[in-house]
Amino acid sequence: MRSLDESFQELRSKIKQGRELNFVSFEPIYYLVFDPSEILEAKRKLRSWKATLSRKDNFKVEEFSIAQEIHKIIDNHEEKEEWIEHEQYAGYVPSEYSNTIKEVILEDGEIIGKIKTKLQKLSEHSNGLLLVTDVEALHSFLRIGQVEAELLGQFNIPTVFLYPGMRTGKTGLKFLGFYPDDGNYRSVHIGG
Repeated sequence: MRSLDESFQELRSKIKQGRELNFVSFEPIYYLVFDPSEILEAKRKLRSWKATLSRKDNFKVEEFSIAQEIHKIIDNHEEKEEWIEHEQYAGYVPSEYSNTIKEVILEDGEIIGKIKTKLQKLSEHSNGLLLVTDVEALHSFLRIGQVEAELLGQFNIPTVFLYPGMRTGKTGLKFLGFYPDDGNYRSVHIGG
């Protein structure tokens, strides 16, 4: 199995290659796939990877943390105080709370809308690159493949998803290593 650093070097190469090739239907979407046991290691390397992409490859790199966005959505929701009060009751059912959070996260496509806005802003730069991190925060709510599908046609700049999971064939991925295989990705997969 390849190391995270080896996979990252291949990712850099593929991104540069994507700049040179201009296929009509190609959208520069990349998944850096790694074993879920390496989530913390990938987070440790993130700062270095961003610096390499910025300084050595001359990209304007911006990070979009799904976990941070989910926290912002919940923190700013009008019913947050009611959720906190409800949690303190003896009849509290965690699965109901999880379903409510899922509805809030998905309502009005906030996560997808925020990524779309970030992509539009970065596409103003000829060298923009979006790094989507903390994909594991979507666990139990939705899969990143659904986000990719919703945003097809919007990826005008290289977009890299740090993906904890496993590759299954050329186009398939298994989110977190235990979700069913999903072969509906139209992206370049590296590592895993």
